[in-house]
Amino acid sequence: FLASDGRTVLLDFDRSYLGDPAADLGNFAANLIYLAMADATIDAPGLAGVFTRAYAAADGGAVDAGRLAFWTSLGLLQLAPTPFRNLEKDWPQRIAALLAAARRSLP
Repeated sequence: FLASDGRTVLLDFDRSYLGDPAADLGNFAANLIYLAMADATIDAPGLAGVFTRAYAAADGGAVDAGRLAFWTSLGLLQLAPTPFRNLEKDWPQRIAALLAAARRSLP
C-alpha cells in the first residue's frame, strides 16, 4: 500500500491476507537472520528486537514471544531453498545453517 495526499493505493495483492501480525514480524526477523549469515556486520537479533518493540509500541500491546518464535522459524524454513535457487556455491552449508537457525528459533 502507498499512502499520500489523503489517498491510499494498493499496488499488489501478492501474499496479501488477514492474519497474525506476528507473521510479518517473524518473516522480517527470518530475512534478517538470512542476510546476517552472509554479512557479519548485520545484527539480526538487535534489528529484529528494535523493529518488534517499535511495532508493539505503535500497536499499544506486547508481541507474544511464542508466536513470534513460531513465525520466525517458519520464515527460516521458507527461506531454506533460497541458497540453492540462487546457485550459491556453498548452498548445502547455507541450507543447513538456515534449518539449524529455524530449530533454534523455537522454544
